[in-house]
Amino acid sequence: MTENSTLSRGVVVRLLPYGAMVRIEDGTTGLVHISEIDEKFVANVADYLAIGTRVVVKVIAVKEDGKVEFSIKRAKGAAPFSEEIEEFGSQEPIFYEPVHSPRTGRAALDEKVREFLADATERLGDVRRHNETKLGMRRR
Repeated sequence: MTENSTLSRGVVVRLLPYGAMVRIEDGTTGLVHISEIDEKFVANVADYLAIGTRVVVKVIAVKEDGKVEFSIKRAKGAAPFSEEIEEFGSQEPIFYEPVHSPRTGRAALDEKVREFLADATERLGDVRRHNETKLGMRRR
């Protein structure tokens, strides 16, 4: 990894509950902490990144033990380097490609909740009928 370039292109190689491991072009692998993925609050890394997602990261720290820390959100604010502009033409560099929009995730969650409630109501009705039958048999 070169010292003078702080922006690098990379690929997400692993998702973790607290962030994502990214391998940059020179083979260095480092962590993008969940708080460094986006300016907005990120509750689930998988909502923003997937294995194989191409990202532009900024090196924010190299620890004494050799571990590297990256940031996607800080790379957005930094001036893109020339190779990035050439590769993507007149477009802005790809900083991350969201896996799905929050609306899609919300709609899927709403559907699951509706299914759960319908199933729970049906099961509760079965339990009530069973209990009423048992109570009716005892009264005789």
